Amino acid sequence: MSKGKTFSDFSALKSILAGLPAERREDIGRRPEKKSGQDGCMQRKRDDKVQGPDVGTKVVLMDSDLKGRVIGTGRTVKIELEDGLVIETCHDGFAIADPVEEELLRSAGTGPAGKDMDKIPGHATSNIRKTGPNTMEVDLHMETLPGGRTVPEGHRLEYQIEYFRKALRANLRHRGMKISFIHGVGDGILRSLLCKELDEIFALKCTYSSSPAVTVVTVR
Repeated sequence: MSKGKTFSDFSALKSILAGLPAERREDIGRRPEKKSGQDGCMQRKRDDKVQGPDVGTKVVLMDSDLKGRVIGTGRTVKIELEDGLVIETCHDGFAIADPVEEELLRSAGTGPAGKDMDKIPGHATSNIRKTGPNTMEVDLHMETLPGGRTVPEGHRLEYQIEYFRKALRANLRHRGMKISFIHGVGDGILRSLLCKELDEIFALKCTYSSSPAVTVVTVR
């Protein structure tokens, strides 16, 4: 059938269709299937304008603890991480960082050790004790953590790890600071996760020694 040919006699069209293979007859009038883009990103129409964050916006990568800022937008977003590494990700691969919390975290690292920890949203200093000019203790037991008694059973370990991260970040500017994270003996899962975080995320910023009940971190 030639392209652009118009039929007014449907009986003639019927006879032409009868002469085509079955698969060709099924394809006539079928809408093309939508295709997805590469790397899991949804392909958008060419004339769609992709809305993304402004350049300079601070973001947090989904399913990780990495932070950075947007340096380019388009069908994908380019993000420069805090260590200078530049990555490219989909528009649903990150979340915009909370500027209020970021400011509180910055202020928490400028005063005396632990002084401003109570300003971090959802966190108080009842489980944080200054033990010397350059030392402090942070108790990670659920019953001592702010709001810990109301956390569901399946989310308690995640809650403890997140509190550990915020407490450590709040003091990373204090070189030589020693922070004793009290996690108890238990089954050793929390201790193992703390050591993993320190090895894989904070290795360039601090050292640590770990015993069955306490992990001591030294900021460097």
